[in-house]
Amino acid sequence: GSGTFTITIKAPSTPGTYIIKYDMVKEGVTWFSWVGSPMRVRQVVVR
Repeated sequence: GSGTFTITIKAPSTPGTYIIKYDMVKEGVTWFSWVGSPMRVRQVVVR
């Protein structure tokens, strides 16, 4: 299946380029990336 999610994160107070990695988990079982689902990676710039 697929879905759309909106998340809110607090930016670090130190400016710079950061990498955010998104993964899903099935509670008590495993992280999706551990069984082959690709982890989403995004670069963000904090000014």
